[in-house]
Amino acid sequence: MVTDWSLMDQYMEQYELAKQRYNLEGNPIQLLSSIPELFIVQEDDKQPTELATSILESINVVSQQVLNMREEEGKDLIFDIKNRINSTKNMLSLIKERRPQVINEYKERILERIIEYTEKSIDVNSQAFFQEIALLAEKGDISEEITRLESHITHFNETIVLNEAIGRKLDFIIQEMHREINTAGSKSTDHLISQWTIKIKSELEKIKEQIQNIE
Repeated sequence: MVTDWSLMDQYMEQYELAKQRYNLEGNPIQLLSSIPELFIVQEDDKQPTELATSILESINVVSQQVLNMREEEGKDLIFDIKNRINSTKNMLSLIKERRPQVINEYKERILERIIEYTEKSIDVNSQAFFQEIALLAEKGDISEEITRLESHITHFNETIVLNEAIGRKLDFIIQEMHREINTAGSKSTDHLISQWTIKIKSELEKIKEQIQNIE
């Protein structure tokens, strides 16, 4: 609030003259308070230094608490993602170990079918037989997909520890891993490999969701 002291002095001077002239009595406060031009209410642009300092300190404390909380959440997030990647790597190792056995089983099934349909035995050592086996086995061969998946896992583990924005990089790697495991799953006819590929897909989906929270 701002008081127009010059104007008040004039009113008080005139009030004293009127008081003497007309023998007035009483307190002039009521009269002065009824004059609208005398007192002006306005905002003070200057903030108290202590209040401003207190507000800034509170903001700093809250900001630090938020940063600490985000850091802890980030650690938990990275821990969960690394566990899922390790789980994916372990299942991929199982698929890799299973592959030679699958090829042998595939070979035996082909031989059984050939004998069944031809109703006679064939020379399993003949070049033509091996060529046919090779062509059929190649259609179900997932060795290239396994190799690329292993490479992607290595790249993922190298990227996740970088001290920079890695969210988009990790998302891209996961997309590539998804593509490879989908191809492997569509090629394989083995029930165990199919189960493992489904589990890997599930882990990759969960990792993809978690990555959305990483900058």
